[in-house]
Amino acid sequence: MKLNILNKVYTEIPVLDLGPYMAGENGALEELGVQVRNIQETIGFWAVINHGVAWKKLEETYKQLKQFFALPDDEKRRYLINELSIGYVPPKSTKYITSIINENTKKDLNETLITALERPPDHPLIKAGTRFVGPN
Repeated sequence: MKLNILNKVYTEIPVLDLGPYMAGENGALEELGVQVRNIQETIGFWAVINHGVAWKKLEETYKQLKQFFALPDDEKRRYLINELSIGYVPPKSTKYITSIINENTKKDLNETLITALERPPDHPLIKAGTRFVGPN
């Protein structure tokens, strides 16, 4: 089986503008969906603007993430990912399957910290054990 794959060099990070969606513009959600799909099928990551999160909050979050990832491995492993998919994912612990043609045999070198919006313990989504919803 021969594949035609377009080799393209990307020189800019794609930018998703949430402004129209946040303003409630008609068709904005659908347009974002088209953009996300296109980006995911080509480059795989993007930057987001006009999301409504205060810059000060972003700076504080980044500062805390830098502190977390500077911790010794044993300390970070105290927060390993749980059954709700929240927590720390260490390097070489994930093997991504992205193709039905080529089997990926190498584990990912990234380390990740997945967090969730804090909700009260009696929130219906927490009570239901919904994935990606739970205490951090």
